[in-house]
Amino acid sequence: MPLRSGSHGYGSVAKVLHWLTVAAIVIQFPIGYLLHHRDSQASDGGPVSLQGVHVAMGLTIFTLALTRTLWRVTSTLPPWAEYLSAAERKVESINEKVLLTLLFVIPGSGLLFLLADAPFALHVGAQLAFLCAVAVHVGLVLRHTVVRRNRNLSRML
Repeated sequence: MPLRSGSHGYGSVAKVLHWLTVAAIVIQFPIGYLLHHRDSQASDGGPVSLQGVHVAMGLTIFTLALTRTLWRVTSTLPPWAEYLSAAERKVESINEKVLLTLLFVIPGSGLLFLLADAPFALHVGAQLAFLCAVAVHVGLVLRHTVVRRNRNLSRML
C-alpha cells in the first residue's frame, strides 16, 4: 500500500495516523472520567498519577493532531467516494475541520485548566462538541457501510 493518499484511496500514513488518534482518544476518555470522579493525584499505589497519565495522553493526542495536520498540508486527499452526495461531502468536509480543531482545543484547554486555572467548563464543552462531531462522522460512515452497503469503512482500513 502506498504511503501517500491519492486516486487509489487513503495511504498508509493517513490510515495509521487516523487509527492511532482513535486509539488514543478511546484510552483518554475513561482516564479523564476517572480523574474527574476521583482525587486528581490518585495513583493506585503506582509511581504515576492518574493526572500524569491524562496529561501525557493529552500531549500525545496534541502531537498526533499536529502530525496529521502537517501530513495533510503536505499530501493530497483521495477523491471523494462517488456515492457521497454534495450535501454529505459538505458536512464531512466541515466536520473533519471541526474534529481536527478540537484535537488541539481539548488538550490545550486541559493544560490551561491545569496551569492557568482556566474554566473546567471550557475543557468539558470542547469534549462534548468533539463527541457530537464524532457522532456525525461515525453516523455517516455507518450509513454508507451498513445501510447502503457502499463499503465506506474499507476506505480507511
